[in-house]
Amino acid sequence: MNRGALFGVALFASLTAAACGSYSSHVEADDAALGRVVVYRNGIAYYERKAEVHEGALTLTVPQDKIDDFLKSLTVRDAVSGKPLPVSFPTQGAAQDGNVDMTVQIDEPGVHQVVLTYITESPA
Repeated sequence: MNRGALFGVALFASLTAAACGSYSSHVEADDAALGRVVVYRNGIAYYERKAEVHEGALTLTVPQDKIDDFLKSLTVRDAVSGKPLPVSFPTQGAAQDGNVDMTVQIDEPGVHQVVLTYITESPA
């Protein structure tokens, strides 16, 4: 391989890594275990997470370009009873990395076992 082609490949790889590395493509939740995932042919994926919520709050990191789909489809249910829980979403806005930290606040006091479900674009 000649030097020009090798340089081109190296440049493309570094630019691709830099472009892809700065933005997350999925919802992150350190305190919520990822459960069931269903990937559909149309590029959409259904996610189910389980978490134990202490002090009434669970923080999720959502890519800014996925917030619309995430909020339209989000459900928060009690894992034991299966009943939906009332929640609120105070949000600071987008961070410099293109993600938004969203805190799901459960309005009922106590420790809750919850199941979160949502739909976003499927991973590539």
